[in-house]
Amino acid sequence: MSGTKRKILSLLLLAVFLLTSTVGCGKQTQTPPPATPEVKTITSEELKANLDNPEYVIVDLRPDEAYNGWKIDGISRGGHIKNAVHFTSSWLNEVQENELPKLLEEKGLKKDKKIVLYHSQKEEIDKMAEKLASLGYTEVYKFEELKKWADEDMPMASLPNYQILVYPEWVNQLIKGEKPDTYQGKNFVILHASWGETSEDYNKGHIPGSFHFNTDNIETEPDWNLGPADKVKKSLEKFGISTDTTVVVYSEDISAASRVVFALLWAGVKDVRLLNGGMKAWQEAGLEVETKENKPTPIADFGAKVPARPELSLPYPEDVLAKQKDPNFRLVSIRSWDEFIGKTSGYDYIEKAGEPKGAVWGHAGSDAYSMEDYLDVDGTLRNPYEIEKLWAEWDIKRDNEVSFYCGTGWRATVAWIVAHMLGWEKITVYDGGWLLWSKDPKNPVQIGDPRKQ
Repeated sequence: MSGTKRKILSLLLLAVFLLTSTVGCGKQTQTPPPATPEVKTITSEELKANLDNPEYVIVDLRPDEAYNGWKIDGISRGGHIKNAVHFTSSWLNEVQENELPKLLEEKGLKKDKKIVLYHSQKEEIDKMAEKLASLGYTEVYKFEELKKWADEDMPMASLPNYQILVYPEWVNQLIKGEKPDTYQGKNFVILHASWGETSEDYNKGHIPGSFHFNTDNIETEPDWNLGPADKVKKSLEKFGISTDTTVVVYSEDISAASRVVFALLWAGVKDVRLLNGGMKAWQEAGLEVETKENKPTPIADFGAKVPARPELSLPYPEDVLAKQKDPNFRLVSIRSWDEFIGKTSGYDYIEKAGEPKGAVWGHAGSDAYSMEDYLDVDGTLRNPYEIEKLWAEWDIKRDNEVSFYCGTGWRATVAWIVAHMLGWEKITVYDGGWLLWSKDPKNPVQIGDPRKQ
C-alpha cells in the first residue's frame, strides 16, 4: 500500500472514531434525569376520611409550641391535627444531610406510607415536600387548609398541660408588659438557673431582667435533696417570689432548669414555666440579650408553708420501699444505660454502681450530665408522645403510680415535666436517687439488664 493510501485510510479511521465518540457523548447528555415524584395536594375532606388510616402519616411541620397546644400564626385553635406526628421544618437546617434519613424514619416518616405535610406557612410545606421527594418519597401530600380545619372544628389535640412549657416570644411578650395567653396578669420573675454563686453563662448574656439563680437555693449537700424548707422559703423571698408570682425558668442545661421548676412547684408557687430550648432558643429567635447583673427585690413573706405540695416528692429510700409493695408502682430510672446496668455510678462522688432493685429504665442520655433521649436536634424538648412510647417499652404507663429518679434529682425532673405535660397524675420524683440508695448496704440493688434476670 502506498504512503498516500495509508494516510487516507488513517484519516478515515480517525473520522469514524471521532464520529462514534461524538454520537456516544450526545446520547449521554440527552439521558433524562430520574423523575422527581409528584407531590399531590389533599383536601380537608380527604384528610378527615383518613385520620385513622394506618397508611397515612400526618406531619405537623410547625414549632413545638404550636404542636403542643399554643395558638400561634392566626390559627384559631392550638394543638395539632389528630394523630399527627411532629417534625419541625427548621430541623432541616440542624441535621447533616447523611443523618436526615435516619431522623425521618425515627419520627415516623416512612417511605412506604402516604406522608401528609401541613404548616401554617405554605413555603414551609413546599420546602419539606421538595426535600422528601428528593429523598425518594413517592407518596407525599400537601395539606394547605389548616386555618379552615381549625375554624371548622375538625379533630385536633393538645397536650393536657402544655402551658408549663413556654416559648421565646411568650416570654418576650411578658417582658414587654403584654399579657400572653394563660398569663394571669400578676407579677413575674425570670430565673437563669445553674449551679454556683456566679454563672459564666449568665455573665456572657441573659434574658433582659432575669436573675441568676443558684440551684443551691433549693437543695442542700451532702444528699442534695430539696430543702430544708426554711432555706427554700427564704431563698424565694429573697428573689421576690411568692405563691402567686409567675416564674419563668431557663438554663443552658434543661436538667438544671427543670430541677428549679419542680422545686418551685413543690414549694408552692402556683404558676411556674420552663422556657423550651433555653438561652439557645432565645438567641435564635433574635431577641434582646443583656449582660448587666440584675438584683431582685426581696419580699417579706412567701405566702404559704413550704413545701405546700410535699406529695410531689418521695424523699428517701424507705418511701420507695414502702411504695414497691404495690405491683402498680413503677420506679423509673432517668439515667444513662451504663448507669442503669451498673457499669458506672455516673459521678465521681458516688462510689457504688447499680440501681435500686425493681427499677425500670426511662431513658436519659449518654452520661450523667446528658439528656439526648429527651431532646430534639435543636435542643428543644422532644415530643412527649414519643417519650411516652419509650416508657411503654418498659411497661411504664399512665395508669401506673410512677416515681422518677436519677443520681441526685436533676434529670428525673425532666421526665416528671414530660409526664405532667401528658396529663399523667400519679407521678412523683424519688428525690434521694441512687446517691442515697447506695449509701445504705441494706437497700436491695440490681446490676445488669433486669429483663434478662
